[in-house]
Amino acid sequence: MDRADGWATGARRFAAPVRVALRRIAARPAAPLLTALGVAVGAAALAVLLVSNVILEDRAVADAIARLPLNQRVVSVSWVGATGGDFPTLDRQARAGLASVGLDKPVRAVAFRTTTLGGNLVRLAAFDRLHNVLELRSGRFPSRCSPRRCETVALDAPPAGGTSGVVVVGSARRKDGVPIERFTGSPARAAPTLVANGVEALARRREVGGLFRSLTWAVTLRTDELSAADVASLPRRIAELDTALRARSGGFAVEAPLDDLRAAAERAKRATRRQFVVTAGCTAILLAFVVLAAARARRGAHATVYRLRRLRGRRWQVGLEQAAYAGAIAASGALVGWLVGIGAGAVIAAAMDRPVGNVVRRSALGAEGLAGFAFVVVVAVIALVATTRARTLEIRGRRITALDVAAAGLLAVIATGVATQGAGGSNVGDGDGGPILLALPALVALAGGVLSARLSPPLLRLLERLIPSGWTWLRLAFLSLVRSGGTAGVTIACLTVTAALAVFALSYGATLARNQKDAAAFAVPLDYVVARDEARAVAFGTRTNLSRSYAGKQAFGVVRVSGEAPSLNRRGRLNILGLPAAAIEDLRWRDDYSDRAPGALARSIAYAGEELRGVPIPADARELVLPLTVDGDPLRITASIQRRDRGFAVLDLGASSRSPERRAKLPPSARGGKLVALTLGFPPGEEFTAAHRATGTRPAPDVFVQGTLHLGPPRVRTDAGSRKLAVDYREWVRSDGSGGGASASRVGLRYVLTQEQAFRIRPRQPTDGRPVAVIASRSIALAAGNATVLPVRVGPAEVEVRITATADRFPTLADDFLIADSVALETAANAASPGAVVVDEVWLHGEPGAERLLHRVAPIPVEIASRRRIQERLQADPVSRSVSIALLLTALVAGALAILGILLTLSVDARDEQAELFDLEALGIEPSGLARHLWVRLALLIAVGLTGGLATGIAAVLLVTDVVAVTANVVVAEPPLVAVVNWLVLSLGLAAFSMLALGAAGILARAQFRAAAPDRPGPA
Repeated sequence: MDRADGWATGARRFAAPVRVALRRIAARPAAPLLTALGVAVGAAALAVLLVSNVILEDRAVADAIARLPLNQRVVSVSWVGATGGDFPTLDRQARAGLASVGLDKPVRAVAFRTTTLGGNLVRLAAFDRLHNVLELRSGRFPSRCSPRRCETVALDAPPAGGTSGVVVVGSARRKDGVPIERFTGSPARAAPTLVANGVEALARRREVGGLFRSLTWAVTLRTDELSAADVASLPRRIAELDTALRARSGGFAVEAPLDDLRAAAERAKRATRRQFVVTAGCTAILLAFVVLAAARARRGAHATVYRLRRLRGRRWQVGLEQAAYAGAIAASGALVGWLVGIGAGAVIAAAMDRPVGNVVRRSALGAEGLAGFAFVVVVAVIALVATTRARTLEIRGRRITALDVAAAGLLAVIATGVATQGAGGSNVGDGDGGPILLALPALVALAGGVLSARLSPPLLRLLERLIPSGWTWLRLAFLSLVRSGGTAGVTIACLTVTAALAVFALSYGATLARNQKDAAAFAVPLDYVVARDEARAVAFGTRTNLSRSYAGKQAFGVVRVSGEAPSLNRRGRLNILGLPAAAIEDLRWRDDYSDRAPGALARSIAYAGEELRGVPIPADARELVLPLTVDGDPLRITASIQRRDRGFAVLDLGASSRSPERRAKLPPSARGGKLVALTLGFPPGEEFTAAHRATGTRPAPDVFVQGTLHLGPPRVRTDAGSRKLAVDYREWVRSDGSGGGASASRVGLRYVLTQEQAFRIRPRQPTDGRPVAVIASRSIALAAGNATVLPVRVGPAEVEVRITATADRFPTLADDFLIADSVALETAANAASPGAVVVDEVWLHGEPGAERLLHRVAPIPVEIASRRRIQERLQADPVSRSVSIALLLTALVAGALAILGILLTLSVDARDEQAELFDLEALGIEPSGLARHLWVRLALLIAVGLTGGLATGIAAVLLVTDVVAVTANVVVAEPPLVAVVNWLVLSLGLAAFSMLALGAAGILARAQFRAAAPDRPGPA
């Protein structure tokens, strides 16, 4: 019994403080209810963030896979052999294997090694449903392949070749989204690919009998069907499938982008870590609100402590009462908010077509979610208890409060994080910054709030002294706030924190949105970029000037080539861009690209000279004839002709030393062009010998040929007879610009040829002896030092350039770069080495959705990049959208908690300052005047708090933009982020918040004074 009595007594002693806490809540429920509501809002925001993070992780994985090139976005099973094998068994095993890793409905294809068909080299391939993978360029789709007749289409090549059994009926290209090279191999000009309709039928034809073949079953990874968990386990399951299939047949192999899948999973993790910025912001807002609530409840808490001690309550009972009071408020608010957040997250999951139950179980109801719920409760309880029990320390007459310590700590953390990152030498560029840097906005906001609380008393006193003496009501409000001491400061601190994070969220969101537009404009400076598809255009022969196909479409041609600046000893390749100088003014430009305006940059590289000169060739010419005599070693002569399409053709005029003239047939594309150079080289046999000796292990003597060459006036043969070309050899020079002085119709040349150096004569060009003016990247200009003229290798040509301006960045370029006028660059480079550069890229204006038309107009396969599509893709990116939504959520949470804090302040002030209000009423102030007094006090607090929040928020945006240099898509920002403060949006937002807060406060203030005035309150 004694033990039972002891247990009962202990239980009563334990339960008594809890009952007191619950009665305190029930006696005055307004303030606890508002506090719990604030905790609920914060908890709901964190729950929604957790659910959104799981959705974001899934979508980030899908987006990372969607960014892969088409031929890498495939999981395929292939079988290679000399015969068809047991085709049904192979097909069944491959399909079952793909289904075992969750991939079904594969595309089936067969491809054969190069063979001869009708005297031409071709590669044969087939698909089961051809119209699903190809679209026509010309002709028609082939019918089903049969033993008697097999129709085909030429893939990315003109329709040609075939036999009576295998007929070419059209030309086709791959459909968008189909990785055709994964099935048929890379295209080759020498052996175009002919594609039939029907895998098994083609495999049984005699034309492919005995040929090695590759059977492929491939599934393109669908981004809408993969979760982060699926992708994380897919590499392991694919490896197991590869082992199992190889055990059945040595011809099997499984190919998949395993490294890319792992990288996609890692990107998803980085994307969710990026949300730490928002999570930290919500935590800071919640903390600021709880501190405000606790500060406003300090008087009631101290009164309760006084009563408990008078009743001989023990110290642990006093502490238990405070913890129970705080715990009841925090736990109830957090539970309600968490459930609401789960419901909102479920709605988001359903809207994003994700399985609701699976997403919620992996997020808010998982281990991480339950830990987050406990974190909200613990933070709220600790903040409530610590604030009500905080004391002031006095050192040598100076009062040191907890706010001072908190401010010093936050500033130290911010300085440490920024200094540590600065010592690393770079920004946070991979989306995986440390927690201090990712929490930087929250830390800056908290520091600003603490500093505002500390500076508010002297600021309020200063403002009170500046008010005219006639404005008694305003001076009275200021005096009341000054007398309230720390409580006014805490309210200002809460408003500063919430306003700062709202300003940061809106401004940083605008910064990220602006960067998406800038990134799209940097990649595509106008509306479209049309460029030669290097892989698929191989079968179309030499390079073609694309700009001629888009004439009249507000387009200009661009030369893009890699080069080197050997005198600068730079490790990386040099990116060289040629475009019309005047076009620079049409580009979407940012002021931080260069310290000079676009117009000044355009003038710095302007070129007023002619295009590449040459000897015109009649359009009806059929053959080029070059009279000559050779005295010495035989040599090979080739003629370089610039075609009408501005590409280049090379005619081999032969290597015979006895013939008095050399001849070469003119291909149709060269007719109507112009002769721009004659090149002397080794005969084929000597060229092979020289190359063979150069590969030996011992030093070999230089191989050279020498002699004297006399050239007469070239002529062409036409259907109407022979015709001389208008050649004036007096205007011809060597490739380096030297020479000249021959007669108009004949020239004699002494030649000594080595394997390392070509000998070329050509017409004199307007760029001879005149360096090409260029805009250089800052890195190139610094490496050049005082030198302004540099030798540069432009592809195979060597050109002198003169640096006339510098730029930090230029659209479409990275690292070291040079920009020149396209005509000047073409002329200089092609004079040194004909065909060195050709305009194979076009920048143009155009209406949205013009991609299909641009494809049709192109004479060769091209790749088209649309600025609008890139911008839409960046904006639709799940990572980007989640960041934008999370930032907006932060702003809304901040606004909601700020309004709740204002109402809480007004409610507590009306209760705790009854004595002061009684005195004012005794002086003749009406109840409406008392309500106005409280309202004016609150308006002053709002004005000061919002001003501090605006300044702090802008500081956070500037600091974070400078340090955390990643985009909303969690990639390195190119061009870099530039802070955007949308003053219109901020002004409207602050005005709307002020009107809503002051309107609600006015209603509550009037409601506080509708009853009869109370008696003067006695001491607590």
